[in-house]
Amino acid sequence: MGKNKIIILAFAFTASLSFADWQLQNPCPIEICIRGVYFLDSYCGWIVGEGGIIMHTENAGRYWKKYQSEETECLYDIYFSNRNEGWAVGMNTVLYTEDGGETWNPQSKFLSSNQGSIHFIDDTLGYIGIEGSIFLTRDGGKSWEQKSIPFAQQDLYFVNRDTGWVVGLAGKIANTKDGGDTWDLQNSGTTQELNGVHFIDEKSGWVIGKYGTILNTYNGGQTWNTQTPVIEQDFRDICFINKSDGFIVGEDCLLRTTDGGNIWYTQTLPLSTIFWDIFFRNESEGWIAGIDGNLLHSPDSGENWQKLSSGYKDDLYDVCFTDPQNGWAVGGTGTILNTHDGGETWDKQRSGTYSRFSGVFFIDSLVGWAATSTGNLLFTDDGGDNWTVRSNQIKVDPRSIFFIDENRGWLLSQTSKILATEDGGFSWKDISYSTNSYLSRLFFTDENNGWVVGTDYYASFPVDAIILHTKDGGKTWVKQSDGTCPDLLSVHFIDANIGWAVGDRGIVLFTHDSGDHWSQRGTTTSAGFSTDVYFMDKNLGWITSTQGIFHSQDGGVTWEQQYNSYPLELQKLSVVNQDAIWAVGSNGIILKWSDTTTPVEDNVPDPISPDRFSLLQNYPNPFNPQTEIRYTLQQPGPVSLKVFDVTGREVQTLVQEAQSAGAQCVFFDGAGLPSGVYFYRLQSGTEFRVKKMLLLR
Repeated sequence: MGKNKIIILAFAFTASLSFADWQLQNPCPIEICIRGVYFLDSYCGWIVGEGGIIMHTENAGRYWKKYQSEETECLYDIYFSNRNEGWAVGMNTVLYTEDGGETWNPQSKFLSSNQGSIHFIDDTLGYIGIEGSIFLTRDGGKSWEQKSIPFAQQDLYFVNRDTGWVVGLAGKIANTKDGGDTWDLQNSGTTQELNGVHFIDEKSGWVIGKYGTILNTYNGGQTWNTQTPVIEQDFRDICFINKSDGFIVGEDCLLRTTDGGNIWYTQTLPLSTIFWDIFFRNESEGWIAGIDGNLLHSPDSGENWQKLSSGYKDDLYDVCFTDPQNGWAVGGTGTILNTHDGGETWDKQRSGTYSRFSGVFFIDSLVGWAATSTGNLLFTDDGGDNWTVRSNQIKVDPRSIFFIDENRGWLLSQTSKILATEDGGFSWKDISYSTNSYLSRLFFTDENNGWVVGTDYYASFPVDAIILHTKDGGKTWVKQSDGTCPDLLSVHFIDANIGWAVGDRGIVLFTHDSGDHWSQRGTTTSAGFSTDVYFMDKNLGWITSTQGIFHSQDGGVTWEQQYNSYPLELQKLSVVNQDAIWAVGSNGIILKWSDTTTPVEDNVPDPISPDRFSLLQNYPNPFNPQTEIRYTLQQPGPVSLKVFDVTGREVQTLVQEAQSAGAQCVFFDGAGLPSGVYFYRLQSGTEFRVKKMLLLR
């Protein structure tokens, strides 16, 4: 009886838990100007930048999760004292999180700022610089004390609780020896803008700025020496990892010294861009952040730098998945991207054109079509390994494409034409409704029933949306209209009767009678345009928009924003099932929704495989209070195995060391922990696995 009770409890608890979120698949990270970077360890890090965007990775930058703060202009710097508590300084705010970045709250104690920086000496002693003030904490950020500084600072650095420096515009440098109570101006010998400061002790320090400015001192700033510029670029940040090795980043450059700053030389990087921030978490591992989402990583004290940012950055206009593994996304400059692993990796296919693609449609994992803005229709019967021109008769920019089978299909042109084919796209017949309208999207539920939506610019003023319906495969069309929405961009039906249409001002239209009657069902409360809509059934639906992604669980009556895409705009959705949804948009963004629940396994151990990286189910499970965790490593290297509770709080580190390849075993003791579900996460290099276990007392 006890065993049955345990199984029932485990099932009930598991059924209520799922990990669902929109995961950024391309590009990684998102293409923004990154102004600040911070990593707690080799895997867990954050970046901040323009638009108030905050992004977080748990796997060394392979994937990033995006958070949108209330700051809409720019965030300059970020720091975390542990996995939960962190601060970000922005154009008009200082933000604080105590849940690992899930929520960010403005701190009213701080003044508004045009520039800001964060510097912590240890877990308790830290400083935030804002305009003409610094804020000091001695208790890890629980309380802050404001102190005035003599000018608006660009950067600050403290070597201990008493001694620090701030730098700013017009060559200004100031020093404090009493924790910021009083400041003495120092003669820098320059009027250039100074952007960064770093000291390795109370005597030796460096300041960098515009036009190749490098200053150094060996007496705490009593005298500053101007070093001969290596290059006359604008420098943004400086960092020393020990008394000998230092780095400077800036506009298209990385400078390095190995002799304590006496000689600086340029270092070759895998890309050329404007870099804003450099951060080392220890003497070995560092990161450099720059514009266009560029992020570099060094595992060997800056000897070599690898590009962490990856992906394709052409605007994407359409996406189509035939199953949870196989999908295509199309966009600007002839871009066709393909994945065979659910979006884990995307490869660029040879399209043979530089024209923009506006639509793509596949009926299975092999047979598909893609339409270009120049009016060409491409065809493939091998999953896109080879694309050929099927037709050049379309002449004008196709807006939407839809096929029922290998032969029957329809497409819309920008000039309000509706075309149909019965031979797989070789020839097309004009079946247009006689109207001068801008048509945006078509959708068919079967070979007979279809709908087209758009805008009827010539009907009246103000303009009105147009909805067309056919019951005979497009031979005849009936005009439908709701009279409440000026523009419609997408339509979707779950059967021949029930459908939704979306467009301007986030308005959602609904019909239950094939469109004979349309009514406003709800709104996404978005000020922008809704660009696509998809419903799985009468209740579950999603909308992409210029503002993000919205989800409804009541047929579109109410909507919740699941993802804020600012500053990017989303264009199209592809839904395979509730656990596999993709959205694409500007700057190459590809998002995947994954809603998966990992069941708590019964009391049976997994077989171990010696030739692959794997994490096995703990045994016994459920357990009280000890359980065994086994795993295998393909190759030797640093290994991290940690346990988290359901809020994401780390409760215990089981392994944090280098291990040899092969089978490994460790015991977890849950003594002192409450009953409940816990997660254990194994990471080695860029590979990681997560499993769930249940502690029952």
